[in-house]
Amino acid sequence: MEHGTILYDRYLNIYQVIGIPHPRDRIPVIPKYTLCSDGKWSLNGLRYCRVIKEYGPSGLKDALSKSKLSQEYDSLYGSLMPYLMLSEVLRAIRPRDALRNLVTGNYMKNEPLLLDTINIINIIREETGIGLEDLGLTGSIAAGIAVSDFSDIDVVVYGANNSTLLYDFFKSNLVLTMRFKATYGGVSVENAPKYSWRRGMVKGINRPVSWVGIPRDGEQCGVLKHYFSIDPPAMEWRGYIVVEGGQPTALIYPPCAATRDGTYIVSFEYNLASLLYEGGVFRISGVMGERGITIYLGLREYPGYIKVL
Repeated sequence: MEHGTILYDRYLNIYQVIGIPHPRDRIPVIPKYTLCSDGKWSLNGLRYCRVIKEYGPSGLKDALSKSKLSQEYDSLYGSLMPYLMLSEVLRAIRPRDALRNLVTGNYMKNEPLLLDTINIINIIREETGIGLEDLGLTGSIAAGIAVSDFSDIDVVVYGANNSTLLYDFFKSNLVLTMRFKATYGGVSVENAPKYSWRRGMVKGINRPVSWVGIPRDGEQCGVLKHYFSIDPPAMEWRGYIVVEGGQPTALIYPPCAATRDGTYIVSFEYNLASLLYEGGVFRISGVMGERGITIYLGLREYPGYIKVL
């Protein structure tokens, strides 16, 4: 199932799909919202509270501790995984469908937020040439519970090449950006660019906009093509890698780039995508795969470290 898809389970808890290889009857998810009595988010008279406060490995870890989702050990990942059984899914809203629902007026009658969302989609289309069929929405807007005063606009773009276009657009058009942090959900970052490249204010839109790229079928790196192609995380690894810049797979989730020595580096923390896409020499502390062909960043058990040299 596509990264960014919003799921409701039979208890009306809300999750967001993590776009990584998974068993056929299980879906890796992030718990997002749960029913509560005094939540800011609402749908059809039901109130919701946010479960996850921060993304990345430590944010997911905290969210899982607050949610009722049972984790399941997966020997390929060598970890307890946040799997939602497919049989438990009551409703799935894919990013493309969420955007279609919005523009056809099927939900979200909140006019300021609706207009801002339509405006940013139109600006992206005009400035990048990306077609409407290759854009989508996730987050609270896709779930139908957005709040006008503080909800962000979470854009999804389909395809590695389209992701490079949106990357260039955001780098050029963010008039107020969020600082690139020294840590993302436990992943330490050193010597990164000063400002974030994927979240901020776009001229003419008075609310934060963020984006994520997701792959079309077959675009992923070889170790992410399907469930049984995974190189199971196995041991801590420290060293230096060289990544050639301009690899489009670095901008789709999960970011993946080939290194000069033929291994892949995969980050489960999307905010590192720009570093891998721009390329360079990096000092890495991560996890090496069992077959020695993959270096992982952003695991909950060992988030890791990356330094731009």
